[in-house]
Amino acid sequence: MPYHAIGRKIYFHLVLAQCTNKIIIFYRVDCRVMEQEKPAMESAPTATTDEKSSEAVAAASASDDAAAEAKSLKCNQCGKLFKGQLEVEYHAAKTDHFDFSESTEEIKPLSEEEKKEQIRLMEEKIKQKRKEREEQEKVEALEREKIRIKSGKEMIATRRRLEEDEMKKIMDQRKREKMEDQLARQRIKEKIEQDKLARQAKYSNTPVVEPKAPVQPAAPQPKAPPKDYTETKINVM
Repeated sequence: MPYHAIGRKIYFHLVLAQCTNKIIIFYRVDCRVMEQEKPAMESAPTATTDEKSSEAVAAASASDDAAAEAKSLKCNQCGKLFKGQLEVEYHAAKTDHFDFSESTEEIKPLSEEEKKEQIRLMEEKIKQKRKEREEQEKVEALEREKIRIKSGKEMIATRRRLEEDEMKKIMDQRKREKMEDQLARQRIKEKIEQDKLARQAKYSNTPVVEPKAPVQPAAPQPKAPPKDYTETKINVM
C-alpha cells in the first residue's frame, strides 16, 4: 500500500505592523508541505546525518550573519533611521507611518555642535509648550471668572426678586387683615346697636326698628378739566 512522505520547510520573515499606534515586531511562519509517492521517495537519495547537521549549522550561521548586519531600523516612508523599537514607536505615533524594516545603515554619532543644536531645539520646544499651557490656563481662568461674575449677578437678581415677592405677599396679607378687622368691628357695632334697641323696645313696649345698613360712600367722581376759552363770537346788530 503506497504512503505519502511529508517534508516541511519553514521560512521566517520579519514584518512590522501597526497596531493601536504602536509598532509590533513579529515573525510570520509559512509552512509548505510537499507530498511525494513512495517510489519517488525511495528513488531519491537520502541525506546522511552529517549532511543534515552541516546544513542546519550553515542555516544558523547565515541567520546570525543576517541579524548581525542589521544595524538600525528604517522608515521606508520617510527614510529616517532609528536605533531601537522605542524610537520607531514614537515616530509611528507622531507621523502615522507604518512601513519599517531593518537596515544595514549605521546611525552616525552626533557631533558636539549637533548635540548642542538638538538640546537648544528641545529647550525651545519645552518653552513653547510651557507658554502655550500658561496661555491656555489664563484663558480658562478668565472664562471661570466670567462665569462666576455672571452666576453672582444672577443670584443677586434672583434674591432681589424673591425679596420683592415676599414683601408683596406681606403687604397683601396686611391689607386683608386690616379689611377683616374693619368688617369685624362693624359687625360688633351693629350687634351692640341691635341689642340696645331690643332692650329699649322691651322696656318701652315699642316695636324694634331694624338699623339701616350703612351707606357705602360713593366713589368720588373725577372732576372735569377746566375749559380754556381762547376764542369768542360777538354779534353786532
